[in-house]
Amino acid sequence: MHTPRICLLRKFFAATTVAAVAVLLLLLLNLVYLYGSVYHQTERGAALYVLLVGYNGEVVGRSLSAYYLKSPSFPTLFSQPPSQYPKSDTVIQAVRNRQYWAAIFTSPGASQRLSAALQGGPAATTYNSTDALTYVWNEVRYPAKGDFVIERSFALLVAATCVAYNSINGTQALTTLAQNDPAYVNV
Repeated sequence: MHTPRICLLRKFFAATTVAAVAVLLLLLLNLVYLYGSVYHQTERGAALYVLLVGYNGEVVGRSLSAYYLKSPSFPTLFSQPPSQYPKSDTVIQAVRNRQYWAAIFTSPGASQRLSAALQGGPAATTYNSTDALTYVWNEVRYPAKGDFVIERSFALLVAATCVAYNSINGTQALTTLAQNDPAYVNV
């Protein structure tokens, strides 16, 4: 014999069990989606298209494209002439319009500013190394992939650009280096 109280308890536990299983299933599906989307994420980096514009066709611009890494974990760089993207705003707009995942570009006059700073004097004290290269990406699109793959790749590319600059122009830069001026050390 089932009393009304036992029937109510059975209905309550049945409804609670169904709700708990539904929540756990939803959590499981969410985790499967999240873990599946980052599975071997670094091996799919080449599918990310990055715009490369060299507004400075001199040493800094050549150094940027000299050590480009072609690998499955590194984004694919598409080098475009500055005539196609005449201002940095057009490069940023191309990323916003989802033509590219990200973009990296050299600033106009970056080589001249660096050369002047290496010679010492007021140019060395006012030199700002952060305006030589600029990179942007649309973090709204896929924030986890942007942070992990693109930012890491850009950091590697900037470091490789420094190495390339030293190998391309290092000996010439050393001849003009102001050795008696302590300001060039900060460059």
